[in-house]
Amino acid sequence: MARSIYLILQEKSATVSEIAEDAETSIQNAQYHLNKLKDADLVTVVETTYSSKGNEMAIYAATSDPLVIVSGSKNKTSRIRSRLRDILGVFGILAVSSLGVEWLARHDILHADARDLLVGTVGHVSSDSSLQFVIALPPGLLFFLGGLVCLGCWIVLISISK
Repeated sequence: MARSIYLILQEKSATVSEIAEDAETSIQNAQYHLNKLKDADLVTVVETTYSSKGNEMAIYAATSDPLVIVSGSKNKTSRIRSRLRDILGVFGILAVSSLGVEWLARHDILHADARDLLVGTVGHVSSDSSLQFVIALPPGLLFFLGGLVCLGCWIVLISISK
């Protein structure tokens, strides 16, 4: 139920009675889950309004912070965090390396024969426009895209092996 309420509040801000109606639950149940979500800093009171009877009503909304929900034990959560750190680390190294490759290419430090061989061979093998497009891409971007493919394969292999 808390998840349903949280998703409702991501779409719009609402009072407890509106949330209860949208979530198809009682006001008491909605209030209970709202209090739990508020304690977890996932929702907040954004405004206070008054009903036609003069009662004060809080208007709730989801906080703007990004949220990743992981169910499972703390051990599993720490493993997921560790893997995310590993992947982000590899991604960072790949990005920096791609910038290095691009810098080398722009400053003509890459071996000219290797560049000519690559461009000449691909140009003579096929006049396919997709190959010409690939050759037109900057070397740093090609390196980065190739690295992303390798990173994706690595992630798939890790997930399959577990």
